[in-house]
Amino acid sequence: MPSVLITGLDSNSPVAQRYPEHEALKKQLLESERKVHEAGYDAKFVYVRPDIGVEPLKQALKEKEWDTVMLGAGVRLNPSMTEFWEEMVNAAHLGAPGKPLCFNSSPADILEAVQRICPK
Repeated sequence: MPSVLITGLDSNSPVAQRYPEHEALKKQLLESERKVHEAGYDAKFVYVRPDIGVEPLKQALKEKEWDTVMLGAGVRLNPSMTEFWEEMVNAAHLGAPGKPLCFNSSPADILEAVQRICPK
């Protein structure tokens, strides 16, 4: 069973709560979590936020050797969070050397992003 570490912006963070579609995004995220697990992936979802940093991601990367790491669009697509995005990418790069990264474009397409890079 492929292992996937999926990380993204904590939907309870002040930044995420400012998004107009905040509640809909939270529902999509929960649905995507269900889909990834039902598709047979050993997946862990870890959420980060600028006010606490990427430490939750770093800790999860130490738990095991992941087959791939997905970095969420909530940070990547927000230009004001470029520095935080760099922290996420560098944590993934250093914590899972040689492992592929994947990227989604919304909470709704997490499974598709995982399947592109880590097919079963």
